Amino acid sequence: MPDNIASAVFQVAPHELLDVVFFEVSAKRLEIATEPPQSTEIPLVAQIGQTDDNSEVVVRIALDLPGHQADFRVDVAARYRLDAPALLSDAERITFAESGPMLTLLPFIREALMSSASRLRVDVPVLPLGRIQMPVNGPEPAGQS
Repeated sequence: MPDNIASAVFQVAPHELLDVVFFEVSAKRLEIATEPPQSTEIPLVAQIGQTDDNSEVVVRIALDLPGHQADFRVDVAARYRLDAPALLSDAERITFAESGPMLTLLPFIREALMSSASRLRVDVPVLPLGRIQMPVNGPEPAGQS
């Protein structure tokens, strides 16, 4: 296997984006504004799973972002079809999720945050820069069939 797992994943498991689905987009305006958070951590929970027949990979991200004027929550998933069924290892799933799906889902997450903040007439929260750690979960995230 090559040293670069990302290139190996695309060689072993070429894929096609099938769908992006939102499970939740919410924002709650705070009655009293607080100091802006100074965290560099991206407060997200990720699930990475494959269907039983190993033909699809699902990456679901839930982001809870406390702000100084409002609190936000975005829960969104990307579903990919592999060109050929393949059981990916944990390392390959993580690399797959960090490369393609994260780049796919971040614009959807940002748009949901911007839209919610605009409706509440509060500052748009800024996603901190930093590497996102992706845990590997069981077969398929809940709600996906």
